[in-house]
Amino acid sequence: MILAAPLFTMLMFSTLFMLCSQHSAFIVRLALVSAALILSACSEVQQVSNSGQGAFGVDIAVSDSALPAAVAWYDTRHENAEIYLRLLDEDLLPASQERRLTESFADAYEPDVVIIDDHIAVVWYEESSVGSRTGLNRGQVYFGLYDRSGEVILKMPLSDNEVDARIPVITAMTDSIFVAWLQGDISNDRISSQRQLMGTWLQTDGATSVAPHAIAPASPSTWNLNAAVADQDANRVIVVYDAEFETAVSELYAVEATPETSQLNRLTANDGYASKYPDLALSPTATESNTALTWFDELYGNNEIYLLQLPDSALFFSDVQNFLELEATRVTESEGDSIGAYLAWQEDRLALVWSEPIAGRYEIFYQLWGQDHVPLTDITRLTTTRGDSYIPSVASREGKFALAWSEVSEVGPLRDARLSRSEIAVQYIE
Repeated sequence: MILAAPLFTMLMFSTLFMLCSQHSAFIVRLALVSAALILSACSEVQQVSNSGQGAFGVDIAVSDSALPAAVAWYDTRHENAEIYLRLLDEDLLPASQERRLTESFADAYEPDVVIIDDHIAVVWYEESSVGSRTGLNRGQVYFGLYDRSGEVILKMPLSDNEVDARIPVITAMTDSIFVAWLQGDISNDRISSQRQLMGTWLQTDGATSVAPHAIAPASPSTWNLNAAVADQDANRVIVVYDAEFETAVSELYAVEATPETSQLNRLTANDGYASKYPDLALSPTATESNTALTWFDELYGNNEIYLLQLPDSALFFSDVQNFLELEATRVTESEGDSIGAYLAWQEDRLALVWSEPIAGRYEIFYQLWGQDHVPLTDITRLTTTRGDSYIPSVASREGKFALAWSEVSEVGPLRDARLSRSEIAVQYIE
């Protein structure tokens, strides 16, 4: 059975449970402080949500156009999880009110956002019960297009209500939009253990140009997708994810997809150590080793962050799994689990950001790298707060990197997101 929980909640609560289970097997509760007090600990941090409850799973998008930045997250201020959107100015200060994009009885999770000229495109999934079976839920993926005031231009489902569809990711090209998500069949009130990676191409006004179709196999353990544009003119994208597909544990996979074709390749060796949650970023300026790939791996007993730069074509070498992990740099060497690693290029600089525990609290860290896979800075701790700083999203704009993350001040009993307290924070690094 597929666990009905969003990626962020799974990562955050499972990690906190491991950290605190030695004190209590039933209740995990952090310091009872307000998000405003948490965020005041760093004067450069901006709080952009006003949930008062739980704001999680943030994604940030930036643009060099008149619409500088947008953040989307899921929020429990109205009891169930709903998707929210807020526009930011060039200083990452709020430039609009918070816009609630969903209003249904279903829980809405995992937004992914891009800016297209003066419009904002957002994808997410909504979770509801399947048949009469208590506790069995299925997801449906949605696409929304909004103007700069946050008003809806178009909102539509991308998957039908006869399947279980989750974890969408969106990328924008010159004249098209690509959306991928995970999907499984439903039969006799049961969700199939066979999962597929689905893809569709849309026009920039949201009209479908290539109908949703399967582009690669996945597995029930797949809970994360990330994608990058490899060729704007050819509408070529690369999607990375992990799956237990013909392997003992989760390993990394890459899919090269165009509107006409798709090509799958396994990236990591079937070594019995889980490789999970990859992200990739393609440099628009580098001529060689333009692709950066990060993930976390259990090779040394706990999750540590790894990084490698290579040509995007090397992702599809037949023997890539024989050298990728050997050539990668182990970035972290922490006692706890380092999680939530994400990447962004700024011309010839690469930002790697992640969450790592310090004295039982998770903080945001980053390191800048050059094109030649040589670090430009030491590992730098960004946050020093009284709560936990979780799962950063990063994007580049005008010589700076914009970060967004969740500041969690309280984890509710039994790790219930509705009883947890969190707000969304943003900050630039240079």
